[in-house]
Parts: sequence; C-alpha cells; structure tokens
Amino acid sequence: MEKINVKEDLINYFKKGCKEENQVSIGVEHEKFLFNRNSNKRINFSTVTKLFNYLTRFDWKPIKEGKKTISLFKNKQSITLEPGNQIELSGAKLNSLHLACDESYKFLNELKIKAKKILKFI
Repeated sequence: MEKINVKEDLINYFKKGCKEENQVSIGVEHEKFLFNRNSNKRINFSTVTKLFNYLTRFDWKPIKEGKKTISLFKNKQSITLEPGNQIELSGAKLNSLHLACDESYKFLNELKIKAKKILKFI
C-alpha cells in the first residue's frame, strides 16, 4: 500500500479503485423458503427434486450428485439447494438493476407455476 501523507493521497488511493460506469455490474442472489400449504411445514428433499426436474422444462440444465439433482444452471445463473431445503437463485452479472429484476421475475414465475398448480404450496 502506498504511504499516505496528506488527505489527497487517501482520496487518490480510492479514486484508483473506482470503475468506469460501463464496468459496473450487478448480480442477484436470493433464497426461497417453500412451505406445504396443507401442513405448513417446509418442503422435503423429494419435493425439491420434483421442482428441479420441472424447471428443466425452462432450459435449466441439471447438475447431479449420483442420481440426485443438486443444482441447475443456465445463462450464467444457477439454482442451488441450500441446507434447509431452501432454493437459491444466483443470478448472472448484469449491466442494470432492471435486467436483474427481470431475471428474478422470470425465475419466480417458473417456480410459482409448479408450486401453485402441482405441489400446492403457498
């Protein structure tokens, strides 16, 4: 690290680390906790497997451990199973918040279709 003698040295140090506007990106990562509507209990691994298998209809590619699907990926995005059977979307690096929102809404819509119609979740 450079020696800082005056206030301008500190300011210049931080300025060197700044990115240009065209170099900035944003990525979304969020978890969904799914519950069974009838029992109010968290979904189990078997149900997660059904969801993952269903999501392959939307071009998600499975990553397997043995015969079990443990995550999915497409277009620099991934869906993973977390320790409490929650499902996490890790989005791609995008150039705007609007693109990140669009990515999230598409995923949530895919998930809702299965959860509401077939698995009867809240």
